[in-house]
Amino acid sequence: MKRWRWVPRSFMRTKEWKKIRGMATLREKKEGKRYWLYGCVLSIAVLPALASEEQFRSIKAVLSLGRILKEIAHEQDERKESISMEERVASILASMAHEQTFRQTLVAHGGLDLLLKTLPNATDYLLQNRILEAIASVASTNGAQVAFLDLDATSHLLFHLPDAHLPLFDRLKIDVALKRLLNEPHPFSIPTDLNGTCERLIKTMEMMNATLDERQFILIAFDALFQSLEAQNHNSLDTALSIVLANDSFLERLRQLTQKHSPLQTFAANLLVTLYRLAGLRSIALNDISSWHQHFCQWAYMENVPTLQLASAQAFHVIAKQMPNIIVHSKSAQDALLQLARSTFKPTSSTLDIQMHVCSIVSTLGESLSNGLNTTLSTPMSSVFEYLDLPFADAEELDATPLYGWVDVLTQWTFHGTSAVRRNAIDSLTRLALQKDSAASQKVLQSWMLSLLREMFSSRKTNAEELRAVREVETLAQMSYDTAPGYVKVSYNPSVMEAGMAAMAILAEKHAPDFIWKGGVDLLSLVAITSSSHIKSQCARVLANIAAYPYSSTELDRNVQDILIYETEGGPLFFDEITHWSDEPNASIRSNYFRAATNLSTAHFNQGPIYREGIHPIAPKTINSDSNKPTVDVVFVHGLRGHPFGTWRSDMTLKDMENSPIWPEALLAPDLSNESRLVTLGYEAGMVTWSSPWPSLTLPERAKMMLASLEAAQIGRKDGPPVIFITHSMGGLLVKELLVLAKGSSLVERTAGVVFMAVPHFGANLSSKVNAQAIRTLIQAHPATKDLSANAPHLLALHKAYQALDIPSLSFGEGKAAPLALGVKAMVVLPESANPGGPHNQFHLLSDTDHMDICKPKTRRDPRYALLHEFLIECLHNKPK
Repeated sequence: MKRWRWVPRSFMRTKEWKKIRGMATLREKKEGKRYWLYGCVLSIAVLPALASEEQFRSIKAVLSLGRILKEIAHEQDERKESISMEERVASILASMAHEQTFRQTLVAHGGLDLLLKTLPNATDYLLQNRILEAIASVASTNGAQVAFLDLDATSHLLFHLPDAHLPLFDRLKIDVALKRLLNEPHPFSIPTDLNGTCERLIKTMEMMNATLDERQFILIAFDALFQSLEAQNHNSLDTALSIVLANDSFLERLRQLTQKHSPLQTFAANLLVTLYRLAGLRSIALNDISSWHQHFCQWAYMENVPTLQLASAQAFHVIAKQMPNIIVHSKSAQDALLQLARSTFKPTSSTLDIQMHVCSIVSTLGESLSNGLNTTLSTPMSSVFEYLDLPFADAEELDATPLYGWVDVLTQWTFHGTSAVRRNAIDSLTRLALQKDSAASQKVLQSWMLSLLREMFSSRKTNAEELRAVREVETLAQMSYDTAPGYVKVSYNPSVMEAGMAAMAILAEKHAPDFIWKGGVDLLSLVAITSSSHIKSQCARVLANIAAYPYSSTELDRNVQDILIYETEGGPLFFDEITHWSDEPNASIRSNYFRAATNLSTAHFNQGPIYREGIHPIAPKTINSDSNKPTVDVVFVHGLRGHPFGTWRSDMTLKDMENSPIWPEALLAPDLSNESRLVTLGYEAGMVTWSSPWPSLTLPERAKMMLASLEAAQIGRKDGPPVIFITHSMGGLLVKELLVLAKGSSLVERTAGVVFMAVPHFGANLSSKVNAQAIRTLIQAHPATKDLSANAPHLLALHKAYQALDIPSLSFGEGKAAPLALGVKAMVVLPESANPGGPHNQFHLLSDTDHMDICKPKTRRDPRYALLHEFLIECLHNKPK
């Protein structure tokens, strides 16, 4: 007993002492080593706590650690039974700081957890340090970081570390362990002493000696803790929030951290956003809420710290959901939002989350975002030119930088490679386009259209003519190639919208999947329900073209009709209009509606005709009740300077090519059955190469395209009705090319006859006898007119091949000179060229008609119609069904 005389008698009477002494009841007689063991255990771990009221808790913790050591030793007994218990325990303790195997085993048996739980009860400074040293010795051991997930225990560790006199390397090992923990997806456990944990973390954050890694851990741990409390709907969430939000010095410290560049900057911002969001959800009032908003705005301008801009975007997203009026009535908040949008104008992977939040905010607020819709210019040179009288306008715009507005930013994001960003941008633009201010709405739609048009052409390998089309629309809008579509000085112009949607129709026909992907259907549906009938007609034309596209399964997994009706804002209303095409009085507009409705139906049911670009159905407003009328497909083909509808109007004095009544509908349709179809082919027919933006093709090239379009429309199919072609001028040459090209096909077999109206079978009079050299030069520049000289070899070869087809024809020749241009009149096609000859041809010279009005009968008694109708009936009578 003498060797234990340094142990107080009061302690020797406790159960704990008996447990410690029991460890010495070994059979071996090596008293010196056993004495050292207990001296070490008691002097290092037990005695410093004896003077404290918490001695028993400390001793119990040490005893628990002793049991762990005993378990470890017991595992070694199986291999080393000959070695005494005392020697084994002594060996374990001696190797604690050196042996990796020991540290791993200690961690595996919960030793680190026990050390962390012992630390709060150790009031003696030396004991605290020894425990901290022990924690440091195992902190870097694999798996040790899991013990730090107990925030209650870890908060005590963090609270003691700043004032501890640990070797620098030991402190570093603990910090590294904390940092490793942050990189793993382990959730923090909710502390049992939540209030105490929060208070300790806050105090540690404000300690001067706390390291950067420890502060970072605290910020992230707080953020994770609050999110865990929220996810579990924990009833202590309000308590924890109140503790943190009531500590003004802590909140101010967080705000200061966001203002200077450091590794803590983003984490402090994220915690502030979490606190703000949860305070709003739990209806906890914030002190000086305006200062919160001020900092959110400041973060938006820190372009060199994208993560801080993301925190700003997250904060404004919270405000937009919880208190949108704060943004609506705050110019600084709207300016900050716009700054976030401008900073991420060009979509990249690093800006994805910011764009997502900003798009959602704009979609939520809609037309309430009254500021910054249009793009302006930053003009640094304006101060230089302010007092100078310069000879050219807009001199102050030299070296100007665009300050993009909402419309340009959002339209740019509709081209984003990430579907979520793109969809949110489209939804945001939709909200802006549906605002009550019609002028602002129109400007949004025009800017969107111009951006999409420019993007579609720039992102594809387009030809020169298509690029020229974009430039022509931009010129009409008074834009240069580098002008932003949403620039404040680009005014809304209905002509720009109509021309732009017409150009979009051609482009969509070729690149429909890309058009749909980038929000084209959303755009056209909105334009359609907010624009005039002529612009709406071009929207129907675009819709018909994208419905006619031959999609593969990888390009589109649903049909266009479903996209229009179920996925766009204005789609259902527009779909209702086009399906009621017969209500439209204008034949051209009605044709586009009918064409769109038919193509959508064919695509939906996967059967029926497809009307491609250039095939215009003439859809009569009224239904013919007489079932005895003949059934036929009649195809009208206009000539040079012609128009698919204007060429066939009844009155030359009516200059409106699209809105004038047309005789195929007024005269011919009532004479045919309801099953008959009348279509008019449209194509680039300007006499000057630059009169149209679309490709100027030769006759064979154009005929090949027209033949494919007729086949898609199921005109001339083997089991279909007879076909009659009615042509004017160069349109007759196109039909001859087309039929020769289709030799041996069902189209030639089903063609019952062709009507030629002033068709230059053997060449036109324009190439050689027009007096005005300027007119002749322009005409001869067009590819389609290169073979129109008298008796051109190509025309002679074409005529011979066509005559071999043995198709009946009716030919009209003009009898007087037609006004051309610059006061010049001339016979365009001489009678000898208009008469193709042959046994199946009927030729009539109409002395009172010129080249322009020969195709425009006014009444049924008009010889131009009477002869045509008689020929048609005769052809159908002779053609077997």
